[in-house]
Amino acid sequence: MEAYIFSVETIMTIGYGAPTNDIFYGGCSSMALLLTVESIAGVFLNSICVGVFFRHCHVPFHVVQMRVHSPDDNLGASLLMALPQVVAHRIDLSSPLYPPSATQLSHPTQYEIAHHIAHTDLELVVVLEGTDATTGNTMQVRPMTWHAVVAEALTNE
Repeated sequence: MEAYIFSVETIMTIGYGAPTNDIFYGGCSSMALLLTVESIAGVFLNSICVGVFFRHCHVPFHVVQMRVHSPDDNLGASLLMALPQVVAHRIDLSSPLYPPSATQLSHPTQYEIAHHIAHTDLELVVVLEGTDATTGNTMQVRPMTWHAVVAEALTNE
């Protein structure tokens, strides 16, 4: 019995304080069963707590597929984000920046674009996400541009 209790204490790493001739247990054989059940219950409780914590911290994020909203992207190439980089958005009929009241098929002028941006509740949100090649860390930049700043930039060109 002492060898079994010694092996349970060693495997479960609970310490060596419960031999069968101890004054607290008095050589009781049911103490070995109780010690085994409590040790196994402790392992299960720890695994449940770690599982709940892991599940709580790693909730997946919902990502919207922007390809559905931009059907005009037929470039077929990947964008190399080397600095400095200029990214231009072409404003045509499939662009969300195109005025909804435009009936002509020609490209809008800068004045028409500035007028449309100035008179609508429009906010441009650009999200850039990339991985640092040195450290492997993911970086995300989310600058917001308000319609007045965009309209002023378009009218000053």
